[in-house]
Amino acid sequence: MIAPEADLRILMTADDEVRVARRAGEGADVATVRQAVLGRDKTDSAVSSFHEAADGVLTLDTTDLTIEEAVTAVLDRAAEARA
Repeated sequence: MIAPEADLRILMTADDEVRVARRAGEGADVATVRQAVLGRDKTDSAVSSFHEAADGVLTLDTTDLTIEEAVTAVLDRAAEARA
């Protein structure tokens, strides 16, 4: 956990294929990216349940959001947490 005492903690998620497409959009080969992303997820899931939010952690599914929309959603939740 990065900041366990933070006032706001968010687990950002997205559909596997969306995550792969976003990474591949950075100029990498799609098949290579898919293998790296999904392979890392498989390895990580053997160590922890990183797809499940801990108590007090909000989940933000960014599958259908642009980067701008995701940033706005995080800022909105931060404003709510301050209120």
